[in-house]
Amino acid sequence: MTREARAVRAPGKLVLAGEYAVLWPGEPGIVAAVDRYAIGRMDRGEIKVDTEAFRDAATGKKLGLGSSAAAAVCMAALMAGETGAEELLPLARAAHDTMGQSGGSGIDLAASIRGGILLFRQGSPPERIETPEGLVLVAGWTGEEARTADRTEQVRVRLSADRAARRDFLVGSSRAVASLRSALEYSSEPELAGAIRQALAAMRDLDRATGAGIFVPSLDRAIEFADLLGLAAKPSGAGGGDCAIALTFDPGRARALSDAWRAAGIVPLDLAISPTGVQPASAERS
Repeated sequence: MTREARAVRAPGKLVLAGEYAVLWPGEPGIVAAVDRYAIGRMDRGEIKVDTEAFRDAATGKKLGLGSSAAAAVCMAALMAGETGAEELLPLARAAHDTMGQSGGSGIDLAASIRGGILLFRQGSPPERIETPEGLVLVAGWTGEEARTADRTEQVRVRLSADRAARRDFLVGSSRAVASLRSALEYSSEPELAGAIRQALAAMRDLDRATGAGIFVPSLDRAIEFADLLGLAAKPSGAGGGDCAIALTFDPGRARALSDAWRAAGIVPLDLAISPTGVQPASAERS
């Protein structure tokens, strides 16, 4: 590499609540940046981005952690140089569009740019929610890749034609987001489980109204095992595969859920919340 070579890294994401609702401007969602990183390098004007950390090592399948968004944020950061988060978002969105990922809300881009846990609304700056001490994010990969764009378009079309279903879904989703924000701010285990169940119910109602195929048997198994352990789980993101998540302040129950998922063929992911968003990285390859 030349002396002018630069490198950045950007985290992935898991949506905690508000999936699909954030497609409508002003509707809230909560997203967490996670410690799987895309690494972008620029040398002699050429940009390359490595997203291998976002794939299952055994199969090469994507894990559903927002690799395209993280790659777009890396590209934007390398092209923009020193710039603030607000200026970086439109650049990252443009880069995301070139990857065939247009039409999304931008919640994944916001997580990769800012890090931590965010309250997100289209058209407004994200608000940081302080990560409570002792919070454990349990994530399990179903082994199935899901195409987010197909489902989001189907939901958008169906709910645009059915105003009553759209209203009911957005109200339920917004209540779940408000409950989750409160649970995180007050470090309340009962509120945490209740909020995840509210978000799950909103997603099930949405799936029934749109036929989007959000719930598949592997996700239903993940949710059932969480219930048996007194936890609450839900799909993260568009569903149809990818990841299930649960949140708890009890590390013992978190381990028990990971073990149960593993026995059921769901791959527990070793993830933590990334407190930082895109930032400089070593320009040398490891």
